[in-house]
Amino acid sequence: MKKLLYGTTALVAAGLLSSGAYAADPIKLSVGGYFSGAFTYQDQDDGTVAGVAEPAANTRSHGIVREAEVIFSGSTTLDNGIKVGVNIQLEAQSSADVIDESYIWFEGSWGRIQLGAEDDAAYLLNVGANKATNFFFGVNSPVFSMVECGTNNVSLFAVPTMASGRPDTGGTAGIGCFVGAYSPLLTSDREKITYFTPKFGGFQFGLSYTPNNHEEPNVGDAGGTYAGARGDATTGTQGEVISIGANWSGKLAELDIRVSAGYQSADLEANNTTTAIAALDRAGGTGLNVFEDRDTWIVAGAATWKQFTLGVSYYHDDYGLRLNGDRVDWTVGLTYKTGAWQFGIEYGNTEIERGGAATTGDDEAEAWALGVSYSLGAGVSLQAELQFWDIDSGAATAALRGAAQNDATVFLIGTTIFF
Repeated sequence: MKKLLYGTTALVAAGLLSSGAYAADPIKLSVGGYFSGAFTYQDQDDGTVAGVAEPAANTRSHGIVREAEVIFSGSTTLDNGIKVGVNIQLEAQSSADVIDESYIWFEGSWGRIQLGAEDDAAYLLNVGANKATNFFFGVNSPVFSMVECGTNNVSLFAVPTMASGRPDTGGTAGIGCFVGAYSPLLTSDREKITYFTPKFGGFQFGLSYTPNNHEEPNVGDAGGTYAGARGDATTGTQGEVISIGANWSGKLAELDIRVSAGYQSADLEANNTTTAIAALDRAGGTGLNVFEDRDTWIVAGAATWKQFTLGVSYYHDDYGLRLNGDRVDWTVGLTYKTGAWQFGIEYGNTEIERGGAATTGDDEAEAWALGVSYSLGAGVSLQAELQFWDIDSGAATAALRGAAQNDATVFLIGTTIFF
């Protein structure tokens, strides 16, 4: 698969170097972007269980959240017909990640190649399930989450650890929950090269290669591109990521249908030294290594009939752990549009395996969202959502479960502006 990407890249380079590969006009950047924000109210478990504080203890019941980016983009067409473009996304609020995504692309009759910090093929070709209002809100929002997870690992930020033998957030306060993943989570905006085929018969395929699962420059890489070659023997680190995506869209009787499938595979750089980790293994195994190669896959589909759209998604991620830690997400959403109004309902469910002889079950969470959105026109809309969350834990004792369980009701009212 890597050879296919290399070969396609070489063909594009040959086309660019051929005679007449000049642009009539240089690339001129245009400015766009978005701003989404909301006022939120949340009622969560905030007491104590067996003397241990519940996840939302000492947290406010209301607040303001926002997410915004300024996007610079532009393209030009060379004399030989190849289009060349650039996209740079600047965070519009204080953030350690000042530039979100930035990449260049080349496009012709042979397809499209992207190079830089951008999501991979499995993500970009994924259909995903409907959200109750829009991308920024909902139970599986990658942007806003007001529900505290505590030591439960139903979160975007859980990472595989040797100490626990499963995905772990370390119980850090202020990490929100994420239920019903709508897209693959492995590479995000890491540096990669991606090839997309042209569409034919409603089908499109994509292939991405991510050598090192990092974004340049990154925390710990103070030298940026002057940091030298990347290491390839870091314990628990996944690299050489291959991502495959495909989708199809078309009509079936009165239905507009979209379906997609994606797969990601990463190679483990180095395992931990063999240690006695029976406490991490329900079967009581000893002398095992914790990590292994990581694989994820997702299937999704959506059907539109008149003003109704129904979408479903199923996702599986083994987190690169040999013992326990598999994550399974599924989500379903239904929306109804009439004029400037949209009404929606969304359901998400997540289950994550817990390891350890003292574990009685798995971490599990489910959430509902009811939403309404109203378009004011010209890219401006208003949103309101009501969410219901039930977060459960398979920890063995009441105290451990109390720190990892939460029931919550969330109400938000906000706006989203595209410019």
